[in-house]
This record gives sequence, C-alpha cells and structure tokens, in this order.
Amino acid sequence: MTASLRLAALALVCLSACSGAGSLFEKPRVGFRGVEVADVGFAGLTARFVFIVDNPNAIGIDVAQLGYSLTVDGHTLAKGSSAAGLHVPAEGAGELTVPVGVSFAELGAPLEAVLARKELPFVLHAELGFGMPSGVQNVPLDARGMLPVPQPPRVALAAVELGELTVSRASLDIALAFANDNSFALPLGELRYQLTVEDEPISSGTLAPLSLDPHAGKTVHLRAGVDLLTVGAALVAALSARSARLGLDGELALGAISLPLHLRAALR
Repeated sequence: MTASLRLAALALVCLSACSGAGSLFEKPRVGFRGVEVADVGFAGLTARFVFIVDNPNAIGIDVAQLGYSLTVDGHTLAKGSSAAGLHVPAEGAGELTVPVGVSFAELGAPLEAVLARKELPFVLHAELGFGMPSGVQNVPLDARGMLPVPQPPRVALAAVELGELTVSRASLDIALAFANDNSFALPLGELRYQLTVEDEPISSGTLAPLSLDPHAGKTVHLRAGVDLLTVGAALVAALSARSARLGLDGELALGAISLPLHLRAALR
C-alpha cells in the first residue's frame, strides 16, 4: 500500500470514530428546581431561578450559553443571554442559578393594586446551550410558578406608659410594635408621625428606616414630653388619672407608596 493510500485509510477511520463518538453522546437533562427570592422590597425583588443539570455521559460537559425570557402576570419583564460558565462532571449533576430582577412598576398596574395581591404568576422560558462533540446543542425548558408580593407590616401601639409626672411636665414612653408576616426580611422606610393626647397635639417626629426579619416583630420606643402649663385642664386631669388616650397618626414609607397609620391606645 502506498503512503497516500495509508493516509486516506487512516482519515476514514478517524472520521468514522469521531462520528460514532458524537452519536453516543446524550443530551443532558435539565430540570427546574424552583425559585428563590432575595432583596424583596415594595419596589420589586430579585428572583433566582435554579436549574438542575444531569449529565449522563462518560465525560464532563460545559453549559456554553444561556438564554431566557421571563413573563410575570402576563408582562414580559426580562430577556437575556449570557455565558453560563457551568461545568457538569461525567455522569454527575450540577446546579445553575439565574438571577433576574423584577420591578413591580413594570407590571402595567398601579403599585397599590400590585401590592394588594399576595402572589404573581410567572412563566420562564430558558434555553441552555451545551458544548458537545458535534457542536453546541440547545436544551429548552419552560417553568411556571408564583412569585411572592410583600405584604405591609402590622403596626400597633403596644403600650403607652406615664413616666415622670410633675406640676409642670409629664413624660410618656410609647412602645410601637411592628410585625412582619412575610417569609422574607422586610425593609421599611421612614415613619413620619404626630402624637396627640386626648386629641391635643403634643409632639411630632420621624422614625428612621428599619428592617424586620422573616416572620418576626420589632418594638421601637418613642418618648414624648407634655408641657402641662400649655395644655388644657381636661388633658392634665386625664394624665393625672392615667385615663388619657394617646394617638399616633402618620405615614410609613414603603418604597414609592406610603402606609397611613391612625393608632390609638390608652395610657397605663
């Protein structure tokens, strides 16, 4: 056999082997594990979509590219593509997380109407491209589910106590209780408030922003002084008898909207 015939035969063997190896490769299996939420606020949230990739092949493979489209409550909010950078070992599995920002303002409804709901339906279409011996092979995936909508906190006057009481002055200790019924941390903005005793204004102030842990509460103490020389006799008598009623009226900032508060509690 001449040298040229030997080279031709070797080339045919190599082509056949490479073709056989490509046909033996199976497409990876992709599943949707679920969605995790982070950075939840009254303006929106970050949804982290988690995929499980199962590689049945005898060699490792890479997720070469990723494309996705996210629709929330019938509105397409995000489209994107990127190099995923995930390596899945031979006959093993890997986890791929895709974070997508969701803005409630883009849902085509007033923010108050969106926040009045507890959940929003989503549809995620994704396509993962795997680097295979025969080239990039795409595996599509559709997932459906619900995204949580943050619920406003519960706010109450837990206690109003009379501290110092002199001929000219009274001091009040006011316990303001916040409760978060959500399964995630809840950021709250400033609370601007005015305090009254027996409907007479005594002071006003601003409470700094705070954060509530999931399914948890927090109590903040406000202190106010009453100048007894400048208020009516009925108020002085009510304070002395510890029968006065305190009122707190204000607005709690929740992103772009405010939660009005009109709270009342008896002095003790």
